[in-house]
Amino acid sequence: MPTTAVAQTLQVALEANAAAYRRAVQTSAAGECWDFVVLTATNAKQAAGYEQELALRHRIVGSTAAFFPAIQRSIVVSDPPGARIGSGGATLNVMRELVRRFGLKAADFDRLRILLIHSGGMSQRLPMYSPVGKIFAPLPLLRPDGHVATLFDHLYLTLAGLPPRIGPGMLILAGDVFLLFDHRNVTAPRPGVSALTMRVDAEIGRGHGVFVSNPQGLVQQTLQKVSVQQMQSAGATDAGGKVLIDSGILFWDVAATRKLTELSGAFGKKARPLHERHRVALDLYEQMVGAMTTGLTQARFVAGGKAKAMHRELFAALDGIDLRVMEV
Repeated sequence: MPTTAVAQTLQVALEANAAAYRRAVQTSAAGECWDFVVLTATNAKQAAGYEQELALRHRIVGSTAAFFPAIQRSIVVSDPPGARIGSGGATLNVMRELVRRFGLKAADFDRLRILLIHSGGMSQRLPMYSPVGKIFAPLPLLRPDGHVATLFDHLYLTLAGLPPRIGPGMLILAGDVFLLFDHRNVTAPRPGVSALTMRVDAEIGRGHGVFVSNPQGLVQQTLQKVSVQQMQSAGATDAGGKVLIDSGILFWDVAATRKLTELSGAFGKKARPLHERHRVALDLYEQMVGAMTTGLTQARFVAGGKAKAMHRELFAALDGIDLRVMEV
């Protein structure tokens, strides 16, 4: 696609996403907005900085409306002190915190639309933003209210039109990636977990995770930063030499979200989350996604990790959930 056409497509996406955001703020109605927006943080100090940033976006200043819809609730969940728990462990901790702080019942997850952004990095490549993390680093873009947009603001605007399109469940993404797509390209998800993806030249895919999927869209395996030849051998490339890259965005439908609450032990009086019980870090994209791919048997999945007992339990919990690609 010529450069001019690409620029036009991106501008159309920005305008469509901004319009959807304005509708969400104006209606502030259940089903049209995120019920909860959750950020994860590495430690309590970073969490405090995130909480201040979110509070600013809830605030009405004079005649200027708040950036967030009135119906939305926003929280920050910090990793506990000590050893790293991984993005999967952080996800399970979020489920526990939602239940603990808001008194949620299992049935509440049948209606809630939750946006979870993993943002616990220390911004080592941008040390000036370490206190607040790179997710609140400014971008050369303006928000609809005229303020300079941060990476968080841009991601929020990009995703603001999704709640009515995808329905109840939880959308999870990494907060250290600049993403831009037209929210109108997101279709009603199939049951299970949907991995949002873009089709790009295989040469670009060398620097990303790449999905290998079957004709029904079920993910067979994920490849991490491999050569074009390896993509071709694995069946990741299409007839035009393009591949589906991993955007890091995963939508978990109601049933899949309930599985996360079960793994978190959120509704057990003495239960602990999976990663705590096994005393190891749990990665969302490698281990949890891996357990849902069709190309791995339980024996291979369990044998492929150091924490075999945890892998066995994880596979049993997630193996029946379909993981599909959704091209945007």
